[in-house]
Amino acid sequence: MLQIILIGQPELGAILARPELRQLNQRITARFNLTALGADEVRVYVNHRLQIAGLAEHRALFNDSALREVYHLTDGIPRLINLVCDRAMMGAYGRGQSTVSKRLVREAAGEVLGSDSRTILRPTSSFRARVATVIVGCVAVVAVAIYLFEDDLAMFEQVRSSALWSEPEAPQMNDDAVLARGVEAAAVPSDRWQLDPVRAEQALWQLRFDNPFKGALCTAALTAGWQCETVESEVWDEVAAMKRPVLLDLRRTDGFAAATVLMRIEGDAALIWDGLEACTIPLASLTGSWLNRFRYLWMSPEGWTGPLVPGDQGPVVRQVVEAFAVLDGLPAPPLDVFTPALEQRVMAFQAATGLKVDGVIGARTLQTLNDQLGRGWWSPSAIDQFNLRIGAAPCL
Repeated sequence: MLQIILIGQPELGAILARPELRQLNQRITARFNLTALGADEVRVYVNHRLQIAGLAEHRALFNDSALREVYHLTDGIPRLINLVCDRAMMGAYGRGQSTVSKRLVREAAGEVLGSDSRTILRPTSSFRARVATVIVGCVAVVAVAIYLFEDDLAMFEQVRSSALWSEPEAPQMNDDAVLARGVEAAAVPSDRWQLDPVRAEQALWQLRFDNPFKGALCTAALTAGWQCETVESEVWDEVAAMKRPVLLDLRRTDGFAAATVLMRIEGDAALIWDGLEACTIPLASLTGSWLNRFRYLWMSPEGWTGPLVPGDQGPVVRQVVEAFAVLDGLPAPPLDVFTPALEQRVMAFQAATGLKVDGVIGARTLQTLNDQLGRGWWSPSAIDQFNLRIGAAPCL
């Protein structure tokens, strides 16, 4: 038996009601519409998004009256909640206030929704499907977490700049196989993929790890038992050869530093990840701002400190021997010395996988070995990873 779930805008119901589709309509066994959030749900929703961004549970950025006003002005529509809260937090930061008040919420709503906001915020059925997407997205979203400083004012700016209130859009299903869930990544405006460097590091990190890191990306990677490599390159060939997400260092048109997470290159387009959504941009646009430097993470054997050469010995060599045994489908010999036989096996592996044949077990050889074994982190598994965590939603 084939079961199909239809998800769409309210217009889907009108389409199914057409006479020529009556047989399909009659076979639908269950229907459900998600409505706007209630007052209590708005409170939970806002607090949840703040805590995802790194706010401690005992801290409160919005007082009770402010949250009630958010509900009153937005009628519980998540899209409008995101807009109003983002602007209110920015207003509090600019005025040096440590909490968002009811008055700030009103002013923020007036700025982003217009002075006649109460007349245009009547709930209509047109937003119900979008609410469904937002609520489902909130369950799966691991937003870009940020480092919160002790100072209240800095905290406001950090939370706001983490794109906490960036809005998830409804998935548009198609046959594209770029993402594991068949969702096509759409083009994105140039100013969205140029992320703050700290936010870009968190976006890369969250693809693999559950908890946000504090401090430097490479230091956090080493603490987690991973390696962080920095590569200088003037061509995309080396980036594409990595077959894993990379963090590109960029330069904005105004001269300030930026970064973005490149998932992979597809023809003349680049698939990028901003911590909330997967997007495609023209590769030429990315080339114009790239500083010819990128970083990436990879999983090394425990205790690995550098390339292995014939004559080396120890537990790292034993782990490599065991990995080749798994690849070859053979029992692992009790060997912890880099023997000539192991050197020959390494050279054969390098030749078969298009690597430089030198018999040295370096970073690229270990990364390719991990890829062959389905271990570690390379681009297809990373796409699956963020689909499981976030859901593959297209950009605007």
